Amino acid sequence: MRCRATTPLGPLIETLLVKYQIGRNSCEQTIRDHWPEMVGAANAAYSHPVRIDRGKSLMVLVSTASFAMNSLCTANRSWARSRNSRAAITCAS
Repeated sequence: MRCRATTPLGPLIETLLVKYQIGRNSCEQTIRDHWPEMVGAANAAYSHPVRIDRGKSLMVLVSTASFAMNSLCTANRSWARSRNSRAAITCAS
């Protein structure tokens, strides 16, 4: 049986820290931190950004479906336009 060569522990740990975002803010956390600025304080009180799907859609939990349709979807258009991107906010109640 052959033994594998030893690997320095420092680079291995750094790789795991980056992979699992330990000690670093994720994209989702950055959005959560700035959510009231992005959608306004009133909208932020009734919604919560959850995750980014496939790198392009932001899943947002909202209190009611009518709130999602009227408020966040309007914010979605202005937010995506302001970033010149094809990003989208997915509203779920």
